[in-house]
Amino acid sequence: MKIKITCKILLIALFNVALFSCAATPKKTSDEITEDEFVFMTPEQMKEAARKQAEAELFELGWTKKSSKNVDATYGNVRLRARKSYGTFNISIVNENGKTIPALSTSNEYITSAFYLKAGKKVIKLNQNSSVKSYSRETENGMQVIYVIDGLANVVLDFSCFSSDPKNMDINSVKITAAVKNTGKKKGDFALKMVFDTVLGETDRHHFYSSDGLPVKSEKEYRNIKQDDWFVSQNANGSMMFTFAGLEATAPVLVAMANYSTFENGGWIPNMLDYRSFDTILSYNNSAVGAVWEDKKLSVDEIFSEVFYVTLSSVDEKITSNVLIKSTEKNEAKKNDKNSVEPAQKQDENDSAANSKTDNTVLDESKKEELNNQDSTEETIKEEPVKQNLSNEKYSDEYIQMLLDKIEMLKEDGSVNQSEIDVLNAELDLIFESMVK
Repeated sequence: MKIKITCKILLIALFNVALFSCAATPKKTSDEITEDEFVFMTPEQMKEAARKQAEAELFELGWTKKSSKNVDATYGNVRLRARKSYGTFNISIVNENGKTIPALSTSNEYITSAFYLKAGKKVIKLNQNSSVKSYSRETENGMQVIYVIDGLANVVLDFSCFSSDPKNMDINSVKITAAVKNTGKKKGDFALKMVFDTVLGETDRHHFYSSDGLPVKSEKEYRNIKQDDWFVSQNANGSMMFTFAGLEATAPVLVAMANYSTFENGGWIPNMLDYRSFDTILSYNNSAVGAVWEDKKLSVDEIFSEVFYVTLSSVDEKITSNVLIKSTEKNEAKKNDKNSVEPAQKQDENDSAANSKTDNTVLDESKKEELNNQDSTEETIKEEPVKQNLSNEKYSDEYIQMLLDKIEMLKEDGSVNQSEIDVLNAELDLIFESMVK
């Protein structure tokens, strides 16, 4: 009898221990990644995991009600401002004398530059809707503007300032991330649109200039934008370059330059007319840039984000290349090709001239042919490395060095953004993997 009782007590004790162990070990959610899983991830999976982690961190909104305040902060030659009560924002240039040059309209508390959220068939201008609560704060390298629409969605705008040239380290660019989280009770379709009320080109002969260096004289749209399709709003005091493709940018389905009223009074997709100028009867000399991203289907608590860049300058010069994505790498490679061949040719010409003066002799036809064959061989040898660079132009030494410098800069920063470092390391892994193949 004692043996049966003892066994029963032992079984109960073991059951309690097992139950306690299960309760003490938190259940792994579908989004969590174990250390073992991380080790065996491919570079693509690591990059995607880092991106999702960065998105999740954007929606840690415990600060909104207690720490929200107006923002007026300067980083290098970038000045960022935000009004928490309206959810409005502004971007300006700070020149070498410390003078502020607005790149976006500053009128009416900056309300003309805005993001729009489409939820199902409903369109909400986030800085001008009574159902939206807005918050803002300064961050380590920029600012954030938050929009909360109860029972529908949260939208975070993150403005992160950085240098387009790691060797220079002068901060002149802003990475703008717009993220949406479905806070409703069911799956839904969401999309984002932005309209920036630009002002620099309104005091210039032309409102915009495209990547080919030509002025944009009337409304223009890109339906399939590529990394070479950058453009600038500029005047004698400064410039604002837009980059919607390349790096981490998420290419929109439409990017357009038009009169502001075309965006403000049109539908979700504006009605563009390539012959219409930037002046209208109701809206004179008022240009703007707009972008529309594709619809995303989000489950409850799911997140998506859109990214683009602006680069500012106070130098009065014509913009000829995109410093962010090295859109002229191919031209540079060709230039290097030319430079690698021409010195040899010039040296041969100089040598020939010197020999002519010294010997006062004329090369016979066979000697000329031999020399030409030698030159041709040397040119072929010199061209070969250039051709290899052209076949892999995206991963130039300069681009890889830029990534390495950016990682070091982030590590030296007091408040390390580990998620961004992970993304950069993942991209390096992809590059090295492609170079090995």
